[in-house]
Amino acid sequence: MSSKLHNCMYKAFIGILFLSVFSEATAQTDLLTLDEDMAKRMAALPLHYIETEYPNKLNQVLTDSTYLDSPKKLHPVFYGCFDWHSSVHGHWLLATVLNQYPEADFSKEIIALF
Repeated sequence: MSSKLHNCMYKAFIGILFLSVFSEATAQTDLLTLDEDMAKRMAALPLHYIETEYPNKLNQVLTDSTYLDSPKKLHPVFYGCFDWHSSVHGHWLLATVLNQYPEADFSKEIIALF
């Protein structure tokens, strides 16, 4: 079997597996709830790290020396949480928690961050 065909079959298998797991999880979303205590505990991690610049994994392609700079300068909004991707997830989590619990005691800290 050619490596291209093998690679294509592997990707198709992973896609089918993902869809089957995702559809099962989607069918059970009514069982998932986020109470205020859990929201507060989940928000604690990104609130702690979202403005922590180092350590940081940039994972970028440098085309010349002008791309060498601090994480905060390169990604002014999403520089914390070790890498850009984790920071985006942290922001999303905080926005979701704030949307669901705007009057919670921890919401003031989230609003101050945004």
